[in-house]
Amino acid sequence: MLDELESWLLVDENAISKRLGKNVRAVPNPESIHDAKEYLEELFEEACEKYLTKFGGEIAKYVDVEKLKGKCASFADFEGMVRNGNVRRRDA
Repeated sequence: MLDELESWLLVDENAISKRLGKNVRAVPNPESIHDAKEYLEELFEEACEKYLTKFGGEIAKYVDVEKLKGKCASFADFEGMVRNGNVRRRDA
């Protein structure tokens, strides 16, 4: 699931650009990236920063959800499960 979450962050180059303070190139198909975390690490390294998992939340605040649904089938599926009540909490 973590790879999916990091793939979801790659969907919106504008959100990543806001976090890094520099323009980054668009990723046409984020779900095709073999190691999304490594890809994010490389983007941060190019901006002279070290990627930390906590930065995902900072990027996620700016992600365009419609773009996310359009580019990532896994997110569209996840959203459908949440809306239909098919996701259970671990402690339930």
